[in-house]
Amino acid sequence: MKMFKSKNKPDLPARPKPPTWEQMEEDLISSTKKDIIFTIRNKKDSEANSLNGSISEDEKFPKEEEISPEQLFKYASLFVENNDELNSNLQILTEKQNLLKDVSEHLRETVENVKKQALVAIDGH
Repeated sequence: MKMFKSKNKPDLPARPKPPTWEQMEEDLISSTKKDIIFTIRNKKDSEANSLNGSISEDEKFPKEEEISPEQLFKYASLFVENNDELNSNLQILTEKQNLLKDVSEHLRETVENVKKQALVAIDGH
């Protein structure tokens, strides 16, 4: 007696290959401001701006007793979200910086090798 019967799974098509960098770049170049990803991002940005954009300093930083728990939660949530985004961007920038350093060093070495080969070719003839 089997405790768990295996169910027949339907045959699914193969997973498509992820797009190449060139395809993603082409998509970005051919995109418009009305694409869904930009409208979602703009909506998120406008919500954040409406939360702290056109309000006075007293409203931005109200006294503790004037803040409702809901407002406090909203401020805290926005802070955490922005902080997470900053940390993520910092990590991405650090990785990109390291990559640029590696590529720069490799390029410098390649240039040195080409110079040496050119000198050998000139001296050899």
